[in-house]
Order: sequence, then C-alpha cells, then structure tokens
Amino acid sequence: MSDEDCVLDRLITLAEKPSENVPSLRATLARLHSRVASHDTSIRAKLVEKFCRPSSGYLALLLSLLDGVKDHPSLCSVVGILHECCAPKSAGSDKGGKKSSSNARVVATEQLVQLGGTHAILKLVIHVVKDSSSNQQQSSTPAWPHQFTHDLLWLLAHLAQRDGKFALKCRTMGALKTLHILLKNYVSSSKLLYPLLMMMKYLARNGITSKLLIKDGVAQTLEVTLTSLGLTPHPRLRLCIEVMNHLAKNPIFCGKLARTQVIHILLRLIERCDHQEGKLQIRIISSVLSTLYKMCAYKAGRVVFRSHNGLQIMHSFCTSCPDEKNRDALVGRASEVISVCLENRAPLLAENTMSPAKFPLPVPLTQIYCQDDRSGSSSRDTTPNSDEDKIGEEDCLLAEDIIDESCIEDNNVLPQILLRDLDDLKSYSNFFEEQVGSPRSSRGSSLLDSDDEEDTSSASKSTKSSMLSEYRALNPTETLKHLRILSKIRSGTDPFKVYFSIASKVISVIPFVKVAYPDMVGAESVNVPEPLYTKDRRVCRSKLMQCIEKGLRPEQGMSRVVYDVDSLVNSARRNSYSSERMLSNWDESRLGKENSDVNHLMFESRFESGNLRRATQVGALEYDLILMPDVNSSKHHQWFYFEVSNMKADLPYTFNIVNCEKQNSQFNYGMKPLLFSVFDAINDQIGWVRAGSDICYYRNTYLNQTAGGKVKPYLTTSFTITFPHSRDVCYMAYHYPYPYSRMIMQLWNWAHTIQPSIVFKVQQLCYSLNDNEVPLLTITNPDSVSSPIQDREIVILTARVHPGESNASWVMEGTLQYLLSNEEQADRLRENFVFKVIPMLNPEGVINGCHRCGLTDEDLNRRWSRPDPTLHPVIFNAKGLIEYCCRVLQRIPYFYCDLHGHSRRKNVFFYGCSHAGSWNAADRTVPEDPTEFLLLPHILQQTAPAFALNHCNFRVERARESTARVALWRQLGITRSYTLESSYCGCDQGPYQGYHLGTAHLHEMGRNLCEALGTLFDDGWKLKLVLACSSPQSFANEQPHRVVGGIAGLGGVRTAEEDLTNPSDESDYEEEYHAVNEGH
Repeated sequence: MSDEDCVLDRLITLAEKPSENVPSLRATLARLHSRVASHDTSIRAKLVEKFCRPSSGYLALLLSLLDGVKDHPSLCSVVGILHECCAPKSAGSDKGGKKSSSNARVVATEQLVQLGGTHAILKLVIHVVKDSSSNQQQSSTPAWPHQFTHDLLWLLAHLAQRDGKFALKCRTMGALKTLHILLKNYVSSSKLLYPLLMMMKYLARNGITSKLLIKDGVAQTLEVTLTSLGLTPHPRLRLCIEVMNHLAKNPIFCGKLARTQVIHILLRLIERCDHQEGKLQIRIISSVLSTLYKMCAYKAGRVVFRSHNGLQIMHSFCTSCPDEKNRDALVGRASEVISVCLENRAPLLAENTMSPAKFPLPVPLTQIYCQDDRSGSSSRDTTPNSDEDKIGEEDCLLAEDIIDESCIEDNNVLPQILLRDLDDLKSYSNFFEEQVGSPRSSRGSSLLDSDDEEDTSSASKSTKSSMLSEYRALNPTETLKHLRILSKIRSGTDPFKVYFSIASKVISVIPFVKVAYPDMVGAESVNVPEPLYTKDRRVCRSKLMQCIEKGLRPEQGMSRVVYDVDSLVNSARRNSYSSERMLSNWDESRLGKENSDVNHLMFESRFESGNLRRATQVGALEYDLILMPDVNSSKHHQWFYFEVSNMKADLPYTFNIVNCEKQNSQFNYGMKPLLFSVFDAINDQIGWVRAGSDICYYRNTYLNQTAGGKVKPYLTTSFTITFPHSRDVCYMAYHYPYPYSRMIMQLWNWAHTIQPSIVFKVQQLCYSLNDNEVPLLTITNPDSVSSPIQDREIVILTARVHPGESNASWVMEGTLQYLLSNEEQADRLRENFVFKVIPMLNPEGVINGCHRCGLTDEDLNRRWSRPDPTLHPVIFNAKGLIEYCCRVLQRIPYFYCDLHGHSRRKNVFFYGCSHAGSWNAADRTVPEDPTEFLLLPHILQQTAPAFALNHCNFRVERARESTARVALWRQLGITRSYTLESSYCGCDQGPYQGYHLGTAHLHEMGRNLCEALGTLFDDGWKLKLVLACSSPQSFANEQPHRVVGGIAGLGGVRTAEEDLTNPSDESDYEEEYHAVNEGH
C-alpha cells in the first residue's frame, strides 16, 4: 500500500468522528493538501486522480467534512484540496497531458455539482462572510486566511461554470447579497475579482436573478469595477463587460447605467482598441459593442451615446477595422449600434405598417382569452434559442436558463387542459367508420351512456357489415364527393382547366388577379445537385458599409415606387373588383414582348401564396423590396413569392428585401433564393433553380415600428440575380411554393390514378375561418380476413400549420405518394395501419402568403391546448378528431407526426417527447422505455440520407406545452408524438453535405419516413438501439452523435451547442485562470 493510500485510509477513519480527533484530522488534511498542491506534477496528478475517481467516494467525504468540521485550519485544507481538484493545471510538455488534465478537472467539477457541492460551498461562503463581518467589528485580525478566501471563491466559480442551476441555488439560499457584498469588497483585488465576476456572469444570465441584483444596486458596483479596471485589456475587464452585457437585457439596468459614465468608458475602449491582435481584445470589443447596442435600444442610452460623439466613433471604427474575417462580426455589431442611434431616419412605410390584407374576425380575441394567454403566440417549436434577439454567441443559453429555473420556481404547475365532452366528440364518428364494431373500440363502451351501449349492441352486425363493404377501393367520384371545390369538375377535364377551376374557387383576403405559372405547371426543383453558396465576406462588408454611409449621410438618390399592393388593393375596392371570374395565366403570351413605356422591372404578387408589398427602384439595376406581414398583423416577414418581368438579359439586378425580422438567416450560411423562368420551363422543361450571387443578410437602418418601446431596426436580405433571357417572365421565392390549390389538385390526380386495390377516401374535416375546405384523407387497404381493418393501428399525420414552411408540404406529398404507390412495403403499411392525414392545417395562411400565422395573427401551433372553435376551427377539429380516437374509441394512435420547416438549422430532424427530459418534475418520475420514441429516429439515421440524429431533441419545454407534439403527448397519451423539421436550406452532413435540399430530396424524406415506420415492428432494430445505448462509446464510433446518459437516463440527444461550455471556452478559461493567478 502506497503512502497516499495510507493517508487516505486514515482520513476515512478520522472522518467518522471528526469532532473527537481534531488535531489528527487537521494534520492528515494538511498533509493531503500539501501533496495535492505539490510542485511535483506526478505526485499531484496521482493524488488528484484518486480523489476524482467516481467510485472512490473521496469527494463526497470531503463535502461531508465541510458540514461536520468547525476547525478553521481543517476547513482551509478541505477547501484547498477541492480547489486543486477543480482548478485548471499548468500545461504539460505534451498535448495529451494537457487534455487529460482538463478532462480530470471537468469530471471532478461535475461530480461535485452532482454531490451537492454548490449548495455546500455557498453555505460556507455565507458563513465566512458573516463570520468575517462580526470579527471585523471586534478585531482587526482577519478571521480567515487570505489563501482560504482565494481557494473558496475560485472553487465556487468552478462550480458555477458547470452547475446549470447555480442562479436558482443562490436565490433560494439567499446568497445573492452575499456575493454582491464580496464583489464590492474585492473590487481592487487582482486575484479575487475574476472569480466573483465569473459568478456574476452566470447570475446575470438568468432573468429573475438579474432583476434581484439590479434591485440590490449592482449597476453602481459594476461602474466602480469598470472604472477601477481601466482601459488595458485583461480577462477581468472582459468579464466585467460581459456581466453588463447580460444585465443590459433589463431596461431598468440600462436606465441606471445611462446615468453613469459607463457609456463614455465603453466608447473610450472602442477608440483605444487600435484593432490589436489577439482573441482577448476581440472578445472585449465584441462585448462592448453588444452592451452598447442593448443600452441604446432605449432613449436614455441613445441620448448619452450621441452626446459623447458615439456615431462618429463607431463610424471611424468601422472604416478603419482591418479587412479580416475575424473582424467582420465586430463591424456588423458596430453597424447595429449605429442603426439604433441614427436621428431623423425615414420610416420604412410612411403609412400604417399593418398589412393591407385585413380580415374581420367573427369574435374579438379579447372575448376568447386574456392577453396574457397570447404571449407565446410567436414562439417556435424549436431549440430554446431559436429566434431570440441575440447579439453575441454568449447569449445563446439565456432563454433556456430562464425557462428551466422559472418553471421550478412556479412549482411545476402545468397549463390548464381543456378536454371536450364525450357526447360532443361523437360527431367525429363518421371519420372513423372503419372502426365501428371493432373489438378494440368496444373497450370504449364504458365511456358511453347505457342507452347508447344498447343501441350499439343491437345494430352492431348490420352496421359492421355496411361499413366493411364501404371500406373498399372507391372510384374517383366516390373519393372526392365530399369536397365542394371539386364537386362540379368532371373526369377527363384538361388538367390546366382543373387547376384554374380550383384556384378560382379559393377564397382569399386580397383578390387574386392570376394563377402563378409555376403552380399551374406543378413546378418542382431541377434534378441536379445544387451546391450551397459560398459567402463572399468582402461583398457583405461592402454592402454593410454602404448601408451605414446611407444612414449617416442620406442623399437624394433614386427612389421610385414601381409596385405597391396597398394602392392596388384600394383601387380594387373602389372599382368593386369581382372575385367571381375564372383565374388563368397568360405568361406564355407575354414572352419576348417589351413594354416601351416602362423602363424598370415590373412586379406582381397577387396570386396564391404570393407575398410582395412594395418594390422601390433605388438604382438603375437595384430595387428595395418590402414584404407583406401576415393578415391582420404588422409582423412576420420572411416568406416571399413574386413575379418579375420586363428584364434585360445578362445584367446584374440587385434585390434588397429590407424588412426582415429574424436575427439571423440561412442566407448567411449558403442558402440561395429560388428562381423560375417561364422561358426555360417552356423550352427546356427546367423548374425552380437556386440562383443569385452576392448574398448577404445584415441589419439596416430602417426602424421596426412594431418592436414596442425598444428601437429595433429591420434586417436586409440582399442578393443579385442575372436573368438569362430578356423580356422573360420569372418568379422568385424563399422556398419551393406549395399553394393550397396544388394540394387540392394532387388529391384530384391521385383519385384518378391510384390502383383500385387501395382505399383512398377524402372527407371534409371542416371549413377554415374564411370558408375554405380542409380535407381529411384516409389511406389503408380494403378489409380482409387476414388483416381486419378494425385491428389495424392508427397513424395520424399533419402538416403546414406554419404557412411559410412549404417544405413541410413537399415532405407530406412524398409521404402520400409512397402510401398510394404499388410498392410492396407501401402495401404492407396499408395492411398494418389506417392513415388519417390532414395535409394542410393552416390553409388561410398558405392562401394569403403568410409566413407564421393565419387570419388571427396567432401561431396556431400554440393553440392545441385550448383551441377555440370559432377562431381556430381547423386546430379545434383536428384535435377533436384525435381526441375521439383516444377517448371514445380508446385507440391511442400508434404514431403522430406534425411536419414543419426550419429556418435556422440544416438537415432534417425530429423533436420528440421524453418524460426524463421534461421541465415538469412530476414527468421525470414517470418510468418510460426510451426505445419507444428513440427507435424511429435511430432507423432514419441509418436509412434517410438527409436525416441528422444529432440535431434531434426530446426535451419537453414549458414554452412548448401548447404545440401539437407536446399537447397530444401529454393530454392524450401518444408516446410517439413528433415534429419533423426540414431545413429550408440544405445539409451539412451525410451524402447531401454541402448541397441544397430540393423537392426530390423532400419527397425522398417522406418516403424514408414511411419506410422507417414500416420497420418499427422489427425487433432487430430495437435490439441494435438497446445495444448501442448501453455502450455509448462504441455507438459514438459508429455514428456522429452522443446519447446522453445511455438509455437508462436518457433525456434527449444533445448537441455540442447545448453543453454549458465548449472546448474553446474551456481552453480560454484555463489560460485566463493562469493569467490572473500568476499576475499577468
């Protein structure tokens, strides 16, 4: 037995009764501390490894001594040992040694967090501060040695970095004031200020904690700290500004800082930066710019900023910043500050920013629910940092931190669940005629009245017989007889005439004037790989600088409005425009014809799913475009689809969409806009192509007047298009359009082309708010003795709740094409399942070219908990349909999937639901088999080229409780409840890496989804998943993802973005730790 083992064994013995062996315990701990802190790296590393070994229990023993020992020297030794275990070590001679040391530190820190170390150290800090305060009043001698204070505060900083609930623990223990007092006391300490600022940083990232700190006067403390630090770059200066940056999300804090000299000091830092090299200097300037941007979002900050000549300082910084890639983000942030501080800027629209598409609601929203219930209507079913107003990368965890901790503080109260009366649900029985007389459905008889049960029993044989005879293959007339929009169209009608008839019966808010040519011909993407665009950073910086110059020095340049929907709509209203006429398309007759009276491009967007509000010519070949907001709204600008004509070939036309709202876009990461040429479609059968160059996405100087009290400029999507033909008619779009009429047309096509052996039934689920029909599809095989239709599992698919996510419809189309095909596996699917499909949940939004909402300015994917039958008829009836299946038939759907599109990530991926990953504590106590919801994503990872398992997420967040995925999982018990997200852009992994996703890829994804669903009964896949999750290391070698905690403790598949710190942050922290403690 080695000497260290003997000492450790003695420690275990003495720790059993620490109060009885104080001298021996003190000597033993001191000896261990001296060895852990030894300059001999081999001795130190060997002992630290023993302490940090999870099975040893030594860290738990040391934590227990913090509570059981009152002897000051012993406590100093315990804290010193813990600090040495968690502190970054000096880099060894070899790279592997440094990495091993870093990993050991992380493991030790995470162990302490799991063992309750944060709570124990916070308790000790509070005790030490109280003890020091009382001792200071009685004696000038410090109660605790300086080295102990150093080790204690650094240890707590290490834990704060790894403890996701650090802010909550500080709040509940009353440690906020204590840490604030320590910050005040050690403002001038070169070694203790850094760990205190580190803790403040993690406290400031939490919304609730930041409010308490602001109330406690932290603004004044930070001003004193910043002043004392001076202007010399140092890690302490960086941390101080980062704390301010996080707190500046609070308007009260911004107001307090505006009354200090902080803005003046920050501007001096910008002036004196001299564009020095080094990561530290860049991070400092980045934090300074982010803080200034947030402070200047309010009037008080802007006034002080201008008074200190801020605009000129920022402009000088931008113009003199070196043309290097790592400086581009700084120029972008500086331009954002300039944008919010400009005076006398021209508004984007002189008139009302509300959409010209106005729809009178049958019931005021205030009568349905209180305003607070609508607060989440604009959020997405995505990762927590989906579209937050983030200026710097360091802000990405803020939303998640706030949600997690506020949920715990609110005692895990679930939102109110509204389930319908069983008698009311019986109205959906006609959508489940195949289930009548089913042995399974008889289990629901207890839910019915006794009279109903008797009636059902007496008529069971005849009803079952009639229903089974109906569930056979239907002819086209029988298939489509329930849809009014197709009722008068005869079989054999020319397809173009069919489409014109359908489009003419669609009811829109703004009258349409034509059918778009790509929709008429059913245009899809070209069948060649289309690589992602490589961004030219110099072009983007040049455009950004031009925008800044234009804002600072507005000039009288060209500004001619060439297209304006507002005036066209008003003119149509005055002229009593008739919406009864048959719509058509005459683009082919326009080819090659030049309008001699017009010397500019011509635009049009008054067709289905079209979106362009205004086009202004600002240069000979440059146009500023303004998008339409959603109906009855002044926001949600992203989707665009419009016609362009009267162009000349081989000239670079620049288009600037100037009222974008999202803080970032895939246009910055390789996505190109879409272009369709009528000339090419006629002559070469070419469909939609990815086109454009000089593609940039940046903040402009136009003020977003819908941002509330904050000044929030819009962003610009800029790209250049060189049209291949003169006098062509072209269409441009954000993504491949998929209008409502195409969906109806596809139903018509399928009804006339599928094999007679397939049951394909189209019913009218309901009417939308503006009286458009919502189809419900049933797909299965005819009833048979070998596979009774009543015994088949039910699968429910929905799509397009967000109208701008047209990629969801393309995946749905691929799914339906496969289910209606003659392939053997598709036949097996129909033999095992009854598919209930709602291909378009938000037809009104799709028809009217909306991006996010329908006619009520609400996100319908936040209405599944309590949908209103008047304002949300489609969601109300879709949920009622599923609720009937679950509660009346007592047939829990085997699988539910809601198809979506994603604007921030690449690839295709799932969001699912796991009890272990829920925000609600009660959920986490529910036992579950993770293979139930993990198996399908695992299969898709192996079989679908576009699918990315490492992007999947199975957490249940409180902000997502009213989404379809979570509401149906929680309220109706659907275990396999998913959202399938498809990128607007393309892929960054797998066979399609570096390429856009076209309609063929999206169709393929729908096919892959069906194929994976058909293999869920295969025990081989399940066994492979169980083996993979039980051996995470071997599985990680096979696939590029990591299963957190194995299969037993799975809360979801996490990506590197969700880790508290990434490797680069870890490296920076180690460097700064040594720089601070070595006095550099």
